[in-house]
Amino acid sequence: MSAAAPSIARENRCTQRARSAWPTRRLGSLILATLVGSLSLYPSLASAVCATGTDVICNGPAPNGISTFVNFNSVTFLTGETQIATSGLALIGGNLAPTIAFAMDATSSITATTVTAPNDGSALHLVNDFGAISTTTPSFTGISGTLTSTRASGLSATTTNVAGDITILQNLGSTITGKFNGINANVKGSGGALIITTKGLVSATNGTAILAQSSAIDNDPIIVTNDGGLQASAGEGIIAISQSGASGAVVINSNAAIASGAGGPGTLISGISATANSGSNANITVNLSADIGATADVASQGMSLTSGSSDNTGNLTVNAAQASIFADSGAIAVRQFGKGDVRIMGTGSGTFSAVGAIGVNTLITNNNSGQTTIDVKQNINAATSGIRATTSGAGNIDITARGKITAAAGDGIAATATGATSGTASVTISGGANVTEPRMRSQAKPSARPSTSRIPER
Repeated sequence: MSAAAPSIARENRCTQRARSAWPTRRLGSLILATLVGSLSLYPSLASAVCATGTDVICNGPAPNGISTFVNFNSVTFLTGETQIATSGLALIGGNLAPTIAFAMDATSSITATTVTAPNDGSALHLVNDFGAISTTTPSFTGISGTLTSTRASGLSATTTNVAGDITILQNLGSTITGKFNGINANVKGSGGALIITTKGLVSATNGTAILAQSSAIDNDPIIVTNDGGLQASAGEGIIAISQSGASGAVVINSNAAIASGAGGPGTLISGISATANSGSNANITVNLSADIGATADVASQGMSLTSGSSDNTGNLTVNAAQASIFADSGAIAVRQFGKGDVRIMGTGSGTFSAVGAIGVNTLITNNNSGQTTIDVKQNINAATSGIRATTSGAGNIDITARGKITAAAGDGIAATATGATSGTASVTISGGANVTEPRMRSQAKPSARPSTSRIPER
């Protein structure tokens, strides 16, 4: 057997029998088999000492020769452990291991350059039909080393069938790099929280740094926290999707920069994209305290939040602290097709720049009664309108500008209520703020309650 050939769990130097096998092509009804052998049968796959039991520990520096672990509770890479198989490492849950976990120290690494089933080409591939997925093992907590894939994701994690949380922790100093995704996590079961915390760099060379999706029918959340920085070319920094039937909150905390990746400046498509698909009642909140893009690295779009159906009830909220957004087709775009509110709060210094379109753009449609509140301290520079808020429903629009707004070829601030029973449309210019633009509009359909445009005392 060549060094690149896939291997399965087998008896190691400690002469302990490993419970592992290749699953058949179906991961939904896993058929387990056990192949027992010894390293002497595979002389070309000299392996590190992987002390097996229900919790496997692989100590380097000799590389691990096992590419797939089935029905083990956990696998831990320590002391410079690496992987022989070029298809990466796969952990697959079973009825004996309802929770599976992987962790690695800072000196260990996995690289995937080929695709061999059951691995999808990810450096680390975690699949559990029976329960939860974690990055905490009895021996270590989190991903501290390096995961690299030139074929798929740096780390992929999927739960199916039964309820099971996915909890991923990347520690400071770690790097996770994939082609299509840095991290790709999906809760497909009946329930389970999806929690991703990154403290090191996560990047995608031709896709999205973090992709988080959930179909959980319980009130289980998606929580993504970026503390270490994200880079993406031809993709997004973060995509979070609450699928139909889900109702748990979607919360994105971005505390480190989101920028273009290996493709060079200007290759970031979007910093953050969060969506509640039709049939999802998720509240979506984005807390931004670090930049998206830069003056020399303009993203195609800064941030977008969408609630995708008239029956959706979730609210859409952006809280921006000390953060700037540099984008072409819009800094912040929020579209509410459901019954919830829209709220954008900018409380710190910075600039929202849209060199080719609207700076901050909100829409409530389907004649729903959601309220629009925009209160922004950051400066806004836009090619067209600085702030544009539109509702066709009965809800009010309330806009407060506290920074400088520059609109090159449009409205500085436009608040428009167009529904037959529209609410009020209100604009406030606060403190030392000023608006540079051809015009400023605050209007409501004649049948609506009177709109107001006011400037407070200073």
